[in-house]
Amino acid sequence: MYKHILVAMDNTLMMSSLMTSIATLVSKIVTHPVGDTEAMAGFLDNNKSPSLIILDMEMRDNKSRAILEFLAERKTKVGLILINARPSDYGDIELGGMNITGQFKRPLNYRTLYGTIKKALEG
Repeated sequence: MYKHILVAMDNTLMMSSLMTSIATLVSKIVTHPVGDTEAMAGFLDNNKSPSLIILDMEMRDNKSRAILEFLAERKTKVGLILINARPSDYGDIELGGMNITGQFKRPLNYRTLYGTIKKALEG
């Protein structure tokens, strides 16, 4: 059975690299790009629940905050890995059933990130 990871980033090069690396390093994984709330809603409405969401908190136009609020409103029960370059102000969002599995600052330590992904998927 395959597990699904949603990757929400607006840096397409970084997203593509991360998705390829995850698919190579972790077996039975399908990664899906989602760049905004509409893409997130489309996946959630038409597919199984994701096993994990990797969310870049530095997306333009507050897209990351909008995605986080959208997930909270839908009461999506999923593990989250948040990536940011500086402290983000999202502490006021009630996360409900979401679990922040890891928070990473740029530049990313990919070895630690992949370890966190594997651990989140096993749990």
